[in-house]
Amino acid sequence: MAKRWQVEEGALTLTTGAGGDLVTVDDFDSFELNFEWRIAAGGSSGVLFHVTEDFKTAEESGPEYHLVDDLRNPDGKDPKTSVGSCYGLYAPLREAAHIAGEWNQASIIVNANHVEYWLNGVEVTVYELDTKDWAAQVAASKFAKMPDFGAIPKGPIVLRAAGARVAFRNLKIRQLP
Repeated sequence: MAKRWQVEEGALTLTTGAGGDLVTVDDFDSFELNFEWRIAAGGSSGVLFHVTEDFKTAEESGPEYHLVDDLRNPDGKDPKTSVGSCYGLYAPLREAAHIAGEWNQASIIVNANHVEYWLNGVEVTVYELDTKDWAAQVAASKFAKMPDFGAIPKGPIVLRAAGARVAFRNLKIRQLP
């Protein structure tokens, strides 16, 4: 894994290969995570939270802020898997991403069950965990077969290694009361 993730020009960069997600040591419930990200043309990655390592992959347990090149990746054609979406569940309210290869600024704010995704200063996705709407979205998705998906109230944060060259910098996290 160490060879896949390198520090290049001050950014934590997945240089090659899938697998080898980076997982925080600490668990988080309510938090604000701010970071910058850049993805290669055609790439896909993400940041997941409230995950558990009890499953084969992090995506089996926690929601994902999807990072993708909408112009060149098939995920960009479906609003529920486009950049800034809660992957497979909630489409972004508006577009705000820069093109592949350029830096984007993002925030994930989780305050109890309220979740906000921000992209380049624009609120792009808002949803509530543990609600009837959340349950309906999960039931209508590929996550319906994953019994604990989105039900973990506290867990690590994951930088997803999906195979595309992706870089992260200026990662800052703050626990919320």
